[in-house]
Formats: sequence, C-alpha cells, structure tokens
Amino acid sequence: MYGQKERNNLTHEFEFEDGYFEAPDGIRLKILKIHLTYDVIISARDTVVIEGDEIAKAILKDVTSGDVRFFDKLGNVRRRE
Repeated sequence: MYGQKERNNLTHEFEFEDGYFEAPDGIRLKILKIHLTYDVIISARDTVVIEGDEIAKAILKDVTSGDVRFFDKLGNVRRRE
C-alpha cells in the first residue's frame, strides 16, 4: 500500500469454462465471466488483513436488475441494503 496511488475505475475479469451458480430457487445458471470494477482509495496507512474466504462464499450482482446478494459460508443469503 505504501507508495501506491489512488486510482478509479480499475477492472478485472475472471473467466470460467465450466462455471455455474445455483440460485436459491434451484435454477442453475452458467457463468461465463465475472467482471469487477473497483477503486483504490488510500485513507489510512495501517495494514489490515481481511480474509474474505473466511466470511464470504459469493457476492453476486444481477446485471439486469442491479440486485446484489451476499452468500455466506453457512448458506445464508442477504441482499445489499
């Protein structure tokens, strides 16, 4: 983080050859890729380590409706407030 500049609208894509998502209603959807857009904002100089794989199984956004859902490792699903 030290020496890193703030940047906006960075992107990264994860492509899947055989990726699927099973929706809560049982519908299985094929995933071709996940596209991320993010900003780097420097507001502190402390090091913080967040182990996302310990708390989240998936965070998915419906590109049609804009609905965002958080799926935790226990199988709970909640919508972004």
